[in-house]
Amino acid sequence: MVSAICVLSACEPDNDPWDDYRYEYNNRGHRDNNGNDNNNGNNTGDNGNNNGGNNGGNTGGNNGGNTGGNGGQVTYKITHIWECVIKRSIMFPFPAYVMRCNNGKYYYVLRYRYPYDLHVGDEIYFTVSSFCENEIEQINGHNYNGGEGANENEYPDLGSKLVASDPIEAEVYGTFPIQMCTNIPILPQSYWCIVTTGQKLLFVTPNNIDFVPAPGDRFVYSVYTLFPNSILKAKKL
Repeated sequence: MVSAICVLSACEPDNDPWDDYRYEYNNRGHRDNNGNDNNNGNNTGDNGNNNGGNNGGNTGGNNGGNTGGNGGQVTYKITHIWECVIKRSIMFPFPAYVMRCNNGKYYYVLRYRYPYDLHVGDEIYFTVSSFCENEIEQINGHNYNGGEGANENEYPDLGSKLVASDPIEAEVYGTFPIQMCTNIPILPQSYWCIVTTGQKLLFVTPNNIDFVPAPGDRFVYSVYTLFPNSILKAKKL
């Protein structure tokens, strides 16, 4: 057992220190895509000159097309989606979506940044974080297409303490890599995402797993009950 290290009522999503860090980083003229530290919104974008002439700053000068460049707005259709809980730099469970879009890439978005339900088949217009290519910083538009809802996970009782779960057995249905920002300083960390045969989504860093997961593998893992998607340790059976 691990005793509580935080009081959840004092750690609400609005207190996410990432937002303060991002604002300070973006407004101190740290960088733009031309190498000029002026943040005047005239960046040419990560994909070359998009002729966007965007005055919003830090958008990569994107004109709203499907450039896929960091910081630019993109439009894609959701092909797979999962509900999950992730942690940031504070010990608070942040509800989030992880999704695969029709460009073949995976993204995640914190629910407090976009409190509306998303579904398979929905088209979303979003801005990618300049810190992490897999993190959606803002959803700017959403076309509902009546598809299936997100795959929901059966969580253990979250409670209010960091308590390690009993060992859980599962079988790998599929895997994919993803970069997630979970600590300050802001450095994306590599994770394996494991989808179980029950369609539960799990995250694990390479140093917390002793095998490369593949479909059909049976394994046992444990989590903190506050973060039921984040594997503490995993071992192949």
